Amino acid sequence: MTTSAHKVHANGVFPMRVASYNVHGFRGRDGRWNMERIAEVIRELDAHVVGLQEVVCKRDCPRTMQFGDPRSVLADLAGLTGHHAITGINMATGRSPCCNALLVKTLPRDVTALDISLHEREPREVVSAVLGTAANNVRVATVHVGLGFGERLGQIRHLVELVEQWGNERTVILGDFNEWNPLSRSAWRISRKLGAPPCGMTFPAHFPLLPLDRLGVTPDLRLWNAHAHRSRLAREASDHLPVVGDVMPAQEPGSDGAS
Repeated sequence: MTTSAHKVHANGVFPMRVASYNVHGFRGRDGRWNMERIAEVIRELDAHVVGLQEVVCKRDCPRTMQFGDPRSVLADLAGLTGHHAITGINMATGRSPCCNALLVKTLPRDVTALDISLHEREPREVVSAVLGTAANNVRVATVHVGLGFGERLGQIRHLVELVEQWGNERTVILGDFNEWNPLSRSAWRISRKLGAPPCGMTFPAHFPLLPLDRLGVTPDLRLWNAHAHRSRLAREASDHLPVVGDVMPAQEPGSDGAS
């Protein structure tokens, strides 16, 4: 059950609990494809918005499962978790197994899917949506950055540029950044430019050693209680642990700015 501390206000979007989860094509530590198991982990997170990476495509599904469009699998997941599903370019075209998606509790005002692929590398994208009212809104975006050093650096640079292009929009980034070196240029850009410091170790899920998954917010927002979700089921359902945290405006009207 959603607690009042995490319930979205009727007249806006805050306070808001957000999460990021690489679901590994719904294949768990035991090698079995199990959507219901992933859905149960998502329900444990109790998040208003969940950014998903490595959502299942046709080639990842069990051969016994027949469906015409990989988006139907995401729709089933949304039904199991009580969210609305937002798909991206890769899922719509089936061109890559690295499909991103958003699960949101309320219908968005605007949806975009932007290609950040680099030449001769696997297709990558940013899927984003604007939630809330015209007067009180926030953009949420999910991303899955590539494995190669140059690929990561280029895609993170592109993501920073996108956030800058969105201008004055309050923005939350949910992603698997595939960055394990805290001293790299990529890590610096993720932490400083995207407001996404490590949330804890998330990979591999059964014995996490690397902080690959992160949450980020623009300076006009405040992220607190960000952490890796380490339930028994989360350690079995995917090769990544999800990360979850709470978001509020950096200073709400009438507040004194105290945290």
